[in-house]
Amino acid sequence: MIKHLLFIAAMMAASFATARNLPLPQFGSAEHKSAGDDIKLQFASDISGTEKIKLALPNGLILTYGEIVTLAGDFYGDPEKPISLGKTEQDRRQRFWRAYSTLAIDPGAVTEAPKILAVVQDEELQLQDGMKKGESPDAVYDRIATENDVAWNCITGGLCAEDYPGISKELLHKIYYLKQGRYLKLEDKNFDHFGQEAWLAYSVGHKIAVDMAISAGRTLDKKKLAESYAVNAFANHYLSDGFSTGHLRTPHLSLYNHVSPATVGSLLASYMHYEDNEYGLTISNRYGETWKAYGDAYYFDPRNKKNRDILLKVMQASADEIFAAYNYGLAPTDDKVAALVPDLKKANTLDPSHNNIAPLFYWDEKKQALLRRVDISNPYDYEWTENWTGWGTLTELMNAKGSLRSLQGELLSHPDTQIPAILAGLINDSELLRWFQSFQTTDHA
Repeated sequence: MIKHLLFIAAMMAASFATARNLPLPQFGSAEHKSAGDDIKLQFASDISGTEKIKLALPNGLILTYGEIVTLAGDFYGDPEKPISLGKTEQDRRQRFWRAYSTLAIDPGAVTEAPKILAVVQDEELQLQDGMKKGESPDAVYDRIATENDVAWNCITGGLCAEDYPGISKELLHKIYYLKQGRYLKLEDKNFDHFGQEAWLAYSVGHKIAVDMAISAGRTLDKKKLAESYAVNAFANHYLSDGFSTGHLRTPHLSLYNHVSPATVGSLLASYMHYEDNEYGLTISNRYGETWKAYGDAYYFDPRNKKNRDILLKVMQASADEIFAAYNYGLAPTDDKVAALVPDLKKANTLDPSHNNIAPLFYWDEKKQALLRRVDISNPYDYEWTENWTGWGTLTELMNAKGSLRSLQGELLSHPDTQIPAILAGLINDSELLRWFQSFQTTDHA
């Protein structure tokens, strides 16, 4: 069967559109770390808060607030149990705690997390060096993203170059998606990083941290207060995702649930995520502040400064609520954080007078239907249709905007898209298909 498909792929290769490498949805790790490490943590009412305090986790890891924000969700969590999809508050709390435990309690994280952070540190250096030379932040990320993804996939249990002596970097970049570690598995159902689901994931984690801080305050237990901050830092990953424009209004969960197969829905979400990151959005909050924001890979862009400033204000308010709970023994009654974050309802408006691009996809509550922009090539086309298909739209997007980075590998990594993608002419790399065949043979031996 695979040999026949290899022949089909080779025949179709000539007509396949030349692709640009568009990034998959991944908030830059250095961006998360930079935001988290600017947060000041207070341990006494008469002593001001301090940045980059090391927090001890139960398994022995010692990390800064920013390092925990970085590792949460993207590298540590349960790929099969998104926090926001818990049916009850108690279920969501259990899911959050399990996600947090993969970093803070599981012993394997003690040796694994430093390896992940070493790649993050290199990312920071690459950004600093590139921007000093006049390179834009998004251009730096475009240059280094695949190399980092390959490294993180290997560290978290996926395909490693060491397992295939002599393999070229070019080939490794093609096939790494065929053997996924936890890093790529978490990306597959990362609903907790988008829209209302991100707010749910943050809220439940923040409430756990507040409860822990209140308990710590009863006995003035500073060690327990430190762990409360660590739990809150984990929750802050999802909070910070709410300031990336590609995460604000992309209906990832709706696309996953309503497009068949679900993998195609996730890839369509990636295209909208990329577009909203690049063009940015004018957003506002309940305090009446209005500003232009940009998304993943644009955090350090000068145009994103006000968005950075408000994000840091929000994350600081979140951390301050933890110390207030410790100090006064009460949960916050006036949620400053909720008032500062972008208004999701306004961000999702279809009114062109807001000067935002038209969303590529939109979940219509009244119609209970998933709408697609009619002209996918024109971000200012404010017309939508219900009459579209997942595979057809994916093909249109690939021809109009180029291919997502590692898209062919991702299509081959999921049983529901392997054969349809080949038959549709979306897999044109015969070398990738040969490795896919090899892995299939090995897995079923």
